[in-house]
Amino acid sequence: MPRNSYYGRAYNFVIEQPKLLYLDSISTSTIVRRIPLHILQRAFMIYVAAPQSTVDTIIAEMDQPVASLGQSILDISVVNRDESYCNIIVLHVEGTCKVYVFGRGHGYNALLIQVASVYAGKEATSIAAFSFHKKEVHIAVARKFPSSYTQGSSLLFKLGNRNIELVQQIAAPASDNVVYFQHGPKHYLAFTNAISVHEALEPNSVQVYRSCDCLEILFRLHQKIFFDNPKSLEVFTLGRLHELYMIISNSTVVEFYHLQGESGFVTNTTLVREDIRDVKPFVAHGNLYVAIAQGEIAKSSTVLKAEMKGSTVPPRLLTLWP
Repeated sequence: MPRNSYYGRAYNFVIEQPKLLYLDSISTSTIVRRIPLHILQRAFMIYVAAPQSTVDTIIAEMDQPVASLGQSILDISVVNRDESYCNIIVLHVEGTCKVYVFGRGHGYNALLIQVASVYAGKEATSIAAFSFHKKEVHIAVARKFPSSYTQGSSLLFKLGNRNIELVQQIAAPASDNVVYFQHGPKHYLAFTNAISVHEALEPNSVQVYRSCDCLEILFRLHQKIFFDNPKSLEVFTLGRLHELYMIISNSTVVEFYHLQGESGFVTNTTLVREDIRDVKPFVAHGNLYVAIAQGEIAKSSTVLKAEMKGSTVPPRLLTLWP
């Protein structure tokens, strides 16, 4: 994995040989994602149902439902406003984006209220909501158009008191995924963009946009990371300096990147696997792990463990684990 700068001394990540999780059986679950919420020191969980299921996506406290967000939900993003309430942004399969306020109602009851909605188009695939300048909520919408891709774009909206305003069109017309992250004073949006090479006259890429002080636009293109048919994006920080890393993957390749100032994201390590469905980094007991979910063709999934090593360790050293 990428190099890490730590108090002036060079460190490397070491990818150790993976543990394999073998496929024993296949079961279908209506719940595809869980999103934790904390309001007024109370813990809630959003149980996101599969878009094609007939089960509602619900908000629960101690496994007891307190509110429903409905069915046919493609993606959800949450923005915490303060300790008393949050905004829940829901993208439906048909392309409608709804904004809810979730907080305390009368007494001990939790209250869910829809405050705005906007049609983002049937091409919408993913959303990322975030708080800009600590007060304004923005919603980035990734969209994927059929050929010709050059006729469309992804979108950036701003949430007003009771309305949603389109503030910028993003030149990523073939996007399956968008992620938001912040590093220092700058805000970033990263869009996958698998536009046809024949139309774009350049390879597929992940397009990284960075906030700017321009009056005309909020985000300006900062970097294109060329990557064939990018599907999944994950961003995380690590270490006491909170250095920032990105993982990009498709069905066969996982690539790790490190944000290095104005140079942007720099690649260091590439992993090749079969039938990749999703990639998730997580921290357990102070160690970084990367889980690679693989499909039936691979017959197993993979868990990688990364360790911080001293400067004498080569960047791509592979060792057995355990």
